[in-house]
Amino acid sequence: MKRSLDIYSLLHHLGKPIITEGHKHARPGWVQTTCPFCAGNPGYHLGYNLQDGFFNCWRCGFHKTIDTIQALAGVNREGAIELLKRFSGTAVSFPSTKETPQKEPFRYPSGVKPLGPKARKFLEKRGIDSSEAADLWGALETGPTSYLDGVDYRFRILIPITLEGQVVSFTARDWTGKAKVRYKACPAHLEIVNRKKILYGEDKARAAGFSRVVVVEGPLDVWKLGPGAVATLGASFSPAQVLRLRRFKSVLVMMDNDPAGHIAATRLCEKLSAIGVPAQRIRYDAPDPGSLPDSEVADVRKLLK
Repeated sequence: MKRSLDIYSLLHHLGKPIITEGHKHARPGWVQTTCPFCAGNPGYHLGYNLQDGFFNCWRCGFHKTIDTIQALAGVNREGAIELLKRFSGTAVSFPSTKETPQKEPFRYPSGVKPLGPKARKFLEKRGIDSSEAADLWGALETGPTSYLDGVDYRFRILIPITLEGQVVSFTARDWTGKAKVRYKACPAHLEIVNRKKILYGEDKARAAGFSRVVVVEGPLDVWKLGPGAVATLGASFSPAQVLRLRRFKSVLVMMDNDPAGHIAATRLCEKLSAIGVPAQRIRYDAPDPGSLPDSEVADVRKLLK
């Protein structure tokens, strides 16, 4: 049980249609209704997340709670505040939004060992201190016998993913240049927490007291920029990751310098601004933040202070 906005009673009071889990347009842990912001067909696009307490439309994105209540009810800000007071503080349950229990204990692939010369050489060529990767970020290496549940993890840099000091997942980066897939993640049924619900590097950023962070795509980008950088683990990002960024006063965005990264950077800035987090995109010439020259890395780090 958790105390939250009683969205069911609020929508019923406003005479709005409601669909919940089990309907084809409603995901587990969400309550859907028509979106007052969408032009044309309002559909059932507007959802309220029961666990984290925010509104998001499938079509037009995040909306602040106060703005959404105003639009749904057709009232001014003062009227929306009264509605929030009236329908807040009611106990509601939402068991479907809890983490899916692990089917098996978390574990690494077989044959994991400390970083060896070839993996270290790969990192050093990218301008990343391999000793820091091992000592600060916990990087390891897989070898010729590294498999996990039948998945081939051979010859990769294994990257632990932590949450509040606990390793909850991992991803593994090929260092040979021969693999078709650069990154292979931990199987979902072994993760303690799904990697797309957290930010890689957040533990280090918070421990160091950063109030502003820079968002990048991959762990090696984080290693290059240092503590204060966090990664979404891919160009795509989840609502949960956006909400975790709300813990910081402001955010800089440096996704990869390619079409997918440009789109993701624009969308992330828009969604952060929609929930009241100042966000600024940083443009640069390198293919990705991990390829930046040291002088530009220093310039980025100055922005984090």
